[in-house]
Amino acid sequence: MFQKTWVRELEKCIVFGPTVGVVSSDNFLIPEVSIEWSCPPELHWTFRKLKLPTPTPLSGRSLILGSTGGDSYFHWMTDVLPRVRLVKEAGYEMNSFDHFIINKLEAGYQRETLNYLKIPSKKIREIGTKPSGYLCEHAVLPSLPSFPGAVPPETIQYVRAIIPETTLNKPVKLYIGRGKSKRRRIPEEGRIIDWLKTQGFEIIDCGEMSVKDQAAAFAHAELIVAPHGGALTNLIFCRPGTKVVELLSSSYPNPCYRNLCGVAKLPYIGIIGNSQKSETTSDLSDSSGAIETRLEDIKKALDQLLAC
Repeated sequence: MFQKTWVRELEKCIVFGPTVGVVSSDNFLIPEVSIEWSCPPELHWTFRKLKLPTPTPLSGRSLILGSTGGDSYFHWMTDVLPRVRLVKEAGYEMNSFDHFIINKLEAGYQRETLNYLKIPSKKIREIGTKPSGYLCEHAVLPSLPSFPGAVPPETIQYVRAIIPETTLNKPVKLYIGRGKSKRRRIPEEGRIIDWLKTQGFEIIDCGEMSVKDQAAAFAHAELIVAPHGGALTNLIFCRPGTKVVELLSSSYPNPCYRNLCGVAKLPYIGIIGNSQKSETTSDLSDSSGAIETRLEDIKKALDQLLAC
């Protein structure tokens, strides 16, 4: 189910980004870590450019951690951070690296988790939002922890271990709102939230919380209702047996959190909303589409889970 992991040493390799491509000294793209969404390795953007960016040289030893999508919470927590585990298990000390090549640091959760890993900011080399690259004199390249979107048990254990624990007094029921996001809005959300409050649910916005506080909230949850989105990455912190209802758009039924629940032993029901758009197109990749979930469907899902 999960791909085999590895760690390699490379001489004079180039790391391009922001859609990451790692090129060896003999000009071969390393496909396992050079991911471009919905594009096979042989059509990677580094092959489609007439002229590639001039890379910045880095002397000494570099650790390549950055990965395509690493500027999002899910891929940061499940593809970028766990590569540190692979490197440590291969016998490398973090203080032996002169440079850490990482996705552009634009979010608080990135800096917070790097602090937990004690990676010094002066050694960080960011992959920007525009095409750029680094020419590494010596590099250590870990594989991804698994296929993108698949979260193995080792990743769950590692991420849990690096976030400090916070004690809460009692189990809670959570609804994870979409906050200020304009994507995947829920037309009936007001009605849904009003009813959930009558059932004792707390409404939280993970975008306004530290990683430590998000981890604490999910670790003490007994029941979670949430639309598909990066906040559900925090299912990593749930105790086995926590029940989950995920609301999905019919134009983007991404199964990554269903799969995560399977690995983490969390009883799960996904509700795919009814949308007229899904009846007129075969495109299932519109990640911004509205989530047309009805309150009645949520009630049925909760009844099923609570009956287990």
